[in-house]
Amino acid sequence: MQNELENKILDWLEKQGYPLEMTVARAFQEIDAGVSQSSYYIDPETEKPREIDVVARWTETEKIENNSIKLRLSLFIECKSQQKGPWIIFSNGMKEKKNFLSMSLPATFTGHNLLVPSNFYPYDSSPRMNSMQGSPGYGITQAFESKADIPYQALMSSVKAAITEIRNADRLHQEFSPSGVPPVYIEAAIAIPIIVTDAPLFECYLSEDNFPALNRITSYCLEWKYPLATEFYVSYVYAYIYEARALKQLLTDIKELKDELFMRLNPLLATSIEARRNSQ
Repeated sequence: MQNELENKILDWLEKQGYPLEMTVARAFQEIDAGVSQSSYYIDPETEKPREIDVVARWTETEKIENNSIKLRLSLFIECKSQQKGPWIIFSNGMKEKKNFLSMSLPATFTGHNLLVPSNFYPYDSSPRMNSMQGSPGYGITQAFESKADIPYQALMSSVKAAITEIRNADRLHQEFSPSGVPPVYIEAAIAIPIIVTDAPLFECYLSEDNFPALNRITSYCLEWKYPLATEFYVSYVYAYIYEARALKQLLTDIKELKDELFMRLNPLLATSIEARRNSQ
């Protein structure tokens, strides 16, 4: 009787998607992220609390003498399992190798300075999510489903959570940032919306014959033209979608991005110190 009840509970948990959420959370814990599950944020449109499945964070601080810079890199992850139909991402079909730039992310002003190319970094490049090629998608839907638009709901949840993170970072910086003369103290924040799903992913584009064509994929970038993105110096937000079976690739991509951003802290701080000295 006990085993029968336990089996029913486990079956229910599987159908509700909890195992995928727990798997994603553990995976990020194993690469030394600070992880929280079922966290809440304030919806920037409705001002009501909303739940996000997994939040993973890293914080790094660099110091030069008594000057310092701190970066908080946060991932806001929605996990969707037991999907009834494949997810379709629409793109313009460009196939040349084109790694997606990560500069179109919710970030504070200094966070964007870390994301964009500049000659005061040791090399001329932008941090990238390296596994994906082609052109960013412009829309998403679920095949064989005419009621709940689960991909859209997941996308909006992760994007709104990321935007709320940067809003809070900007507000706290304005309220508590040290003022006056040196030392230099800089805080930066970058937030990345991510969706992990066990639904098969397909790219849909228009063929040369003007018919819809499909390409089987395991990860993709979506260029989401969300109106509130303009608050953060961009006209759209990049959100990243991965199949659950590509979780290892997601971890690799994030680690490479994180390491590159952290390497940029010291040269950005040095440049800021020099600018402060020259302005006096």
